[in-house]
Amino acid sequence: MNRADTAVKLAVITKGQNREPLLETSSVKYFFVMMPAVLASLGCGGEPEFDQVRITGTVMIDARPIEEGTINFVPQDADRGRSTAADIVAGKYEADVSLGNVRAYFQATRETGRTITLYDLPHPERVNLIPAPYRQGVEINIGPEDQIRNFELLSSRKEKTP
Repeated sequence: MNRADTAVKLAVITKGQNREPLLETSSVKYFFVMMPAVLASLGCGGEPEFDQVRITGTVMIDARPIEEGTINFVPQDADRGRSTAADIVAGKYEADVSLGNVRAYFQATRETGRTITLYDLPHPERVNLIPAPYRQGVEINIGPEDQIRNFELLSSRKEKTP
């Protein structure tokens, strides 16, 4: 037995009082030689790449910008794109959005100044700013030429958003 075999045998996990090796030296060598090859053949396992376009725009409610919120873009065909979220700050957002049919969801709240009790603890009361007709999202189509997409959400039943 050469020194390399001895070193590997010493490092092998043992069991019981007899210190019998659970794995033979050749098995350990085989594992460390073959594992990188197996992992390399499987690939990185990353998410598939989808065509996307960078979109900037505004989100307004009754002609006033949403001060703080989020916008989520969810592809209608899960195998054709990836969901994306972006912050809305002072009415503006920027996001990389998958091409195709996408549903845009908006979230924005504000504090009322009142306090409510949840789980026996006081919390500031918050109300949803998104008008009811838009709370289930807005379906849009994103093409490669789209770079600006503005949303104007109206409190009345008339819809102006694309």
